[in-house]
Amino acid sequence: YLMSHRQRGLEAVVTVEPMGGSDWVRIGAFSAGLAYSHATSFVNEKAQKNFIVEAYDNVILGGMDPCEALNDAAAGEQALIDDFWAGRE
Repeated sequence: YLMSHRQRGLEAVVTVEPMGGSDWVRIGAFSAGLAYSHATSFVNEKAQKNFIVEAYDNVILGGMDPCEALNDAAAGEQALIDDFWAGRE
């Protein structure tokens, strides 16, 4: 099959073709973007995700001010990051 979509003005094409019993995937725009890509480091991905989930719940379910909820989430995540790096310096 052939899928294509436009992203940032570039044509990205993904093809999957059976070759010798295996499927080979060609990803043009994705692989070209790896040269300038950036990945966020997580010290504890589950805990860090929970901070933003709790902030969302506090706003939607608890009526908390969104800025306050986000500030609390940021403070909690920063404390987690600080604790992680404190033992490695």
